[in-house]
This record gives sequence, structure tokens and C-alpha cells, in this order.
Amino acid sequence: MTRRTAAAVLTSTLARFLYAQPRRLPAHPRLLFSPAGVDRLKRRADAAPWAGPWRRLRGNIDRSLNEKIELPPRGGNWGHWYVCPKHGARLTTGKRIGPWQWEHICPVDGEILYGDASRPDRDFDGVTINNTHSRYAGAVRDAGILFQLTGQSQYANRAREILLAYAGRYLSYPLHNIQGQAKLGGARMSPQTLDEAGLLIPMAQGADLIWEALPASERDTMATQFFLPAARDVILPHHMGITTFSAGNTRRWGSPASCWAMTRSSMPPSTTPRRATARKCLRAFSRTASGSKAPGDITSTR
Repeated sequence: MTRRTAAAVLTSTLARFLYAQPRRLPAHPRLLFSPAGVDRLKRRADAAPWAGPWRRLRGNIDRSLNEKIELPPRGGNWGHWYVCPKHGARLTTGKRIGPWQWEHICPVDGEILYGDASRPDRDFDGVTINNTHSRYAGAVRDAGILFQLTGQSQYANRAREILLAYAGRYLSYPLHNIQGQAKLGGARMSPQTLDEAGLLIPMAQGADLIWEALPASERDTMATQFFLPAARDVILPHHMGITTFSAGNTRRWGSPASCWAMTRSSMPPSTTPRRATARKCLRAFSRTASGSKAPGDITSTR
């Protein structure tokens, strides 16, 4: 076989691999729960010891249904900064004193501290803002669970509204790290990729739980303006190997959400940037999640 013939065979083989149509996948939901898992949860929800947590979960979401979705104007700050500079004790959040501003109280002597957004180590309001992002992320997942268990559209609508709000705001949040710098390793909703991954996972799980109830246009909006930029531009570029606690956890936490996000776009499955990023994500997850297999829907367009 000549080199030219060998090259042609190799090119043909790679082309079939890279541009192969995705295999058919199970129906949604398929991340946090499968349809069979939802059925099991339905049978258990009203029985002990599940009944109490179930009522609390539903009560929390029910109380939030009529609340206005008000996303923070910026990403959050690192939780480890939320300590009294004098005593090193973790602060508690006091009353709200202005738009996205609160009192922060030292539990040792009761001193009231105020945030300074120009200094990361004193940006106490930013930590409370980060907690707000976390509550919205959890609400997406919880509302999705309630939609699957009850079939009631108000829960899907709540998750949908939060996701669309983030799709409209995410790219406006500046990239920032725990020092307030726009550097690799920072994120948008949170100050580092580890925390960003921790927010993306419940949001991806919640999106999956309501996915079949969404029109294609809204799926595309969530994918291209939120999940895909978060995965491609924030999580995946952070290469620090797997020897540090942060990098290892970021990849373990972030890769499932990122890989799922790679597949949500309406771009054709053969689009080179999309498939290249998906393959990169698959390799990253395979390397770092010891003993785990990469998500099965890495090439899905559904």
C-alpha cells in the first residue's frame, strides 16, 4: 500500500468517526432521573421516610412561584472570604440595606461589617450574591423534579423562567477569579470554575427534567447562550491537570454538566467546533473521573 493510499484510507476512517450520526438515546429525563427512576420516586414520595422531605421540597417551590425572578447584577465572590477580618470567624448575613447590599455580622463581638466590592477579601456582598446564584440553581433542579412527579406545568414554567433569565444574562457577567481578576480559572456566576460547575450541574439536571416541555427555540436559547458558553469558554479551558484538589473536583463536577451542555445546541452534529469540543470534554471527563464512563449522550442533538 502506498503512502497516498494509506492516507486516503486513514482520512476516510477518521471522517466516518468524526462525522458519524449520533446514536439514539433514551428519552428525557436521563440525567438526575430516568423515567423509571421518576416512577419509583412517585411511589415513595408520600410514604415514610420520604413524605416529610417531599412536603418541604414542594412547599419551598410553591412559595417561590409568585416571586419575581431577580438575578444578581454580577457574579458572586469566593465563600472563603466571608470571615471577620479581626477574628477569622464566619460571618452571618444581616438585614438588606440597599440593592444587593447587606449587613454582615461577626458572631464573636457582634460588629456589623459592610462589603467593599473593590476588594475581594472584603466583598462580603459578593458572597451573598453567590448564594443567590446557588439558590436559583437549586430551584431549577427542584422545580424540575416536581414537574416530573406531579405533571403540573407551573413547576416546569418556574424552571424555564429561571433558565431563560440566565440565558439572557450569563454572557454579561464578567469573568473573574477569587482575586477579582479576569483570568483563566475564574468564572462568571462564581469566582472559580469549581464553583461554576457546582451551579451548572443542578441547572443541567433541571433543564433535562423539563426538556420535553420546552419549544425548540427555547432549548436553543438555553444551549447557545448559557450552557454552551459556560462549558466551552469557562470550564473546559481551565487546564491544571488532575493532581490538585481544585482541578480534580472541577473536572469531576463540571464535566458531566459540560458534556451535556455540548449536546444541547441546535447546530448540526457534524459541525466541527461543536464535535471537537464534545470530544475534548469526553476525554477530560474520562481522564479525571476515575473508573467512570463519560456521559452516553456526548453526540446527541436531542
